[in-house]
Order: sequence, then C-alpha cells, then structure tokens
Amino acid sequence: VTFDRNNVLHALSHRLRTQLAALPEQSFEAFNQAYRVRLASLGERVTLHTGAGTAIEGELLGIAPSGGLLLDVDGTPRTFYAGDVSGSLRSRSEWTSGG
Repeated sequence: VTFDRNNVLHALSHRLRTQLAALPEQSFEAFNQAYRVRLASLGERVTLHTGAGTAIEGELLGIAPSGGLLLDVDGTPRTFYAGDVSGSLRSRSEWTSGG
C-alpha cells in the first residue's frame, strides 16, 4: 500500500485543526474519551524509554488530566511526561472510519 504524503499531511492537518477548534467547548473528559478510542495500545504492556536511558514497563492506562501518559507500573498508576513508547500496536478500526 502506498500513500501520497501530501494527502496524508493535509488530512491529518485538517483533522487536527478541527479537534483543536473544538477543545474550548468540550471538557477534558470528553476529549480524553475520544482519544482513548484511538489509543492503539490501551490496556497493553508497553515500554517507555526515557531520555535518561531508563526503560519503564507497564500497562498503558491512558492520558492523565495533566496531559501525561498514564502507566500501571507494578500495580501503581504513574504519570510520565516525556519518553518514547514501544510495544505491540494493534489495529483500531476507528482510525480508518473517521470516527
């Protein structure tokens, strides 16, 4: 499958502008619920690689109201604000349905 990068960028940019414009009218919870539907690794074990070279493993719980990434690390919810996440990515049909 091939994609035209310009078309992808245009579609992504349009969708992002639409979502950003709606933020003032909706609560964080409404935004967070819409985001969770599209969060590929929600409920799965992931590894967060920090800038300090540390790898933290945990279950992806979602996004905190503060905007940080929520991971369950050894039974304790923890919030992280920086790092790269890796793990199994499963397909979400909502990505292609425009939902």
